[in-house]
Amino acid sequence: VTQVNMVFGTPAYISPEQAEGSDNADTRSDIYSLGVLLYEVVTDQPAWSQDQWRKLPSIQWSRFLRENKPPMPSLILQQDSRTVDLAKQVRGDIDQIIRKAMSANPSDRYASAFGLAADIRRWLAGSPVVARPLSPFEQLKRYVNAHRWQAGTLLVSLAGIVAIGLL
Repeated sequence: VTQVNMVFGTPAYISPEQAEGSDNADTRSDIYSLGVLLYEVVTDQPAWSQDQWRKLPSIQWSRFLRENKPPMPSLILQQDSRTVDLAKQVRGDIDQIIRKAMSANPSDRYASAFGLAADIRRWLAGSPVVARPLSPFEQLKRYVNAHRWQAGTLLVSLAGIVAIGLL
């Protein structure tokens, strides 16, 4: 029988609000757990080690989750020479997608699994992700990569205009 203020779940995968036994847990708690799973899939290791949980009484789990963040996935990957190239792909957007999903504050997480999936689809398509606002230079770079033919045509046209102006 579960009750309010009772911790129910696997410690390494529960959200801070679940860890405190709150009755305010909603779908964003599931997003947190999906973020933990995504972290584990990307890095091939858990976000939180079992040793960390064994040392803490369950009453302190929520505080631990609110006050600590696991290392960025790209940092974990770059420690192993076999995954350095993968670390380069993960650095930036995937790091931020996972960080947003695992935010200690539920209002900072994706509102639904659909939102998380949409951001992953944006990353796969080379589009800007919601989890990380891009600088104007990054936006231009991604636009050029996605529209190479149009960007090349524009560049040749601008070079022609400049050349005519110099004559």
